Amino acid sequence: MKIGIIGDVHGCIDELKELYETLVKQGVDEVLHLGDLIARGPDSHGVISFCRERQMRGVRGNHEGTVLAAEDLRTAGRYASPKKLAMAQGLSTENREYLLSLPFYLEIPELNALLIHAGVWPTLPMAKQPERGLCTAQLIDPCKPGDTRWNHQDRNGRTEAQNRELGYVFWTEVYNLPQRAFYGHTFWEEPREENGTYGVDTGCVFGGKLTAAVVTEDDVEYVSVSARRIYFP
Repeated sequence: MKIGIIGDVHGCIDELKELYETLVKQGVDEVLHLGDLIARGPDSHGVISFCRERQMRGVRGNHEGTVLAAEDLRTAGRYASPKKLAMAQGLSTENREYLLSLPFYLEIPELNALLIHAGVWPTLPMAKQPERGLCTAQLIDPCKPGDTRWNHQDRNGRTEAQNRELGYVFWTEVYNLPQRAFYGHTFWEEPREENGTYGVDTGCVFGGKLTAAVVTEDDVEYVSVSARRIYFP
């Protein structure tokens, strides 16, 4: 069995089509994704439709979560960004249902593989992982599931170094679950491997590359296509 696992697409439809065709030509049995299909790039709706029409399995990212919640936030009288609200209002029924169908994690037992968007907490079974953490984890407090900080300056103005002084670590440093974990969310210039984790987001929307991990029982390789241009910021 051989599968391709695509990192964060962020609306980059042309690069997605090119990478998908490359994976198909390489004879993968299935193409999957790691969430954040949408936002920032040129054609979020087109990306959702492309994945839905091919019945592509994957996981929910933080951007899917905020778009799906946008109208509820407005109804509740809380702030929802105009862009996220407009995207939510523009979703077709089929595309909304596709996003809602995406789980927070996906296990591929045949390949001992675990797909998540962002990260996990050590020693905690997958069924008890906090959903917010699965979508947003970067720097974590290993003893407090759900307590996460960005790996750059966070909303409290703390740098990564300052958060590390408070006991936060990047989640891959303490990963100890038995599955090989494939994740997006955090942008690396090249795919990143550590402690049985594989970071596949290589920043296509920022002018980097759209990357897929090609996974077999015994190996992980990478296939990338270059971004056509810088889409964001």
